[in-house]
Amino acid sequence: MKERMRRFELYSFFEIEKRLSRMAERGWLLEKFGSWSWVYRRIEPKKLTFCVTYYPGASLFDPEPSEEQSTFYDFCEHTGWEIAASSAQMQIFYNQR
Repeated sequence: MKERMRRFELYSFFEIEKRLSRMAERGWLLEKFGSWSWVYRRIEPKKLTFCVTYYPGASLFDPEPSEEQSTFYDFCEHTGWEIAASSAQMQIFYNQR
């Protein structure tokens, strides 16, 4: 059984959360994404809630998250949200609650 799956996704910003929840129920969690393909890794099927955020200060050319963005990640982690993947200004978090 394969452990990674690459897909070409064409969903609007507002449909992503539902799509990722359905994929997690089927046993696939988003690992990374770009403009052309999204990479999923196999997990135990579970019900997850996803949240897509937009951070305008980020850039695709940043080598690592800025201090403000790292603070935001820490806040999300403290409140139970884990980062699934990020690309430039778009970050995708998930929560098991």
